[in-house]
Amino acid sequence: TIMTNTFEETFSNVFDTVVEDLSDEEKEKLSSDLMTQVREKSHFTVDATEESKKEVVVTYTIYGLDYADLVEQTLTSLFNELMKETTVTTIDTKRALLHSYEEALVGTKAVNKPVTIDVTFIKNKKQWEIAENQDDKLEKILLAFVSGFGEKEQYEEEMTEMLSRVMTQVAK
Repeated sequence: TIMTNTFEETFSNVFDTVVEDLSDEEKEKLSSDLMTQVREKSHFTVDATEESKKEVVVTYTIYGLDYADLVEQTLTSLFNELMKETTVTTIDTKRALLHSYEEALVGTKAVNKPVTIDVTFIKNKKQWEIAENQDDKLEKILLAFVSGFGEKEQYEEEMTEMLSRVMTQVAK
């Protein structure tokens, strides 16, 4: 849950810049709806390579949700809607954000380029366990499913570029 909670905080920050007063319940709903789409739209394959009788490397090839596209569609729709209004209240902005997000979520899809992550398992008393010191790989698996990226830096860079595209589009 630590990895999921951290992601949920990061995830909601994107929208905090647009709507400052999203409640915890609203953020939880956004996150819950997102995770439903992750389960429905993302997919993966698994390939295991036996390194020895006591060690196996499992390769996960993950086609995660295209989160950057989801946020871009949400913000573009939101800003287009807000540009039509002459007076916009915080409540209108929040309502428009939630509506735009729900609409974009329906059309979201998995990325075309997969993320590949290797995780080593060790046999311990007839039981397979994840080898030590692989927390970063588990975080990358979560990130890959939710965002379509295997590295946090790639994800942050894409989100920055996406926000720039949206702002440029809105400015026109």
